[in-house]
Amino acid sequence: MKGIAIQTILLLLVGVLVVGILVYLVYKYTSSSTTMSTTECLTLVTNWCTTCMVSGWSTSVGGTLTATSPEVICGEKLKSGWWSDNVNCGNGGGTTAAEQLANIKSDCCYTVKVGC
Repeated sequence: MKGIAIQTILLLLVGVLVVGILVYLVYKYTSSSTTMSTTECLTLVTNWCTTCMVSGWSTSVGGTLTATSPEVICGEKLKSGWWSDNVNCGNGGGTTAAEQLANIKSDCCYTVKVGC
């Protein structure tokens, strides 16, 4: 009666290990959400704030942001809870136009040091 050689057992173990690693890597890369790094977010918010500052904080510049805009997502990532009020360069949330302008300027200044 012949048994299974040790070399065969070791090769099977290596094969199972390699397949396990491949399955893990495929799962990791396909299941992870695509999120921007903090550096990418800083760049995006800095560019948006700079555009607004150069325009004189005009409400017609910088586009209208929505909850799914990258600037909103990044702004909330950088400073939780404030960016969703910022819908354009002249509106940082508030009841009067002066408050809205002050809020957007302070948000950009505080987060990315633009418009201080």
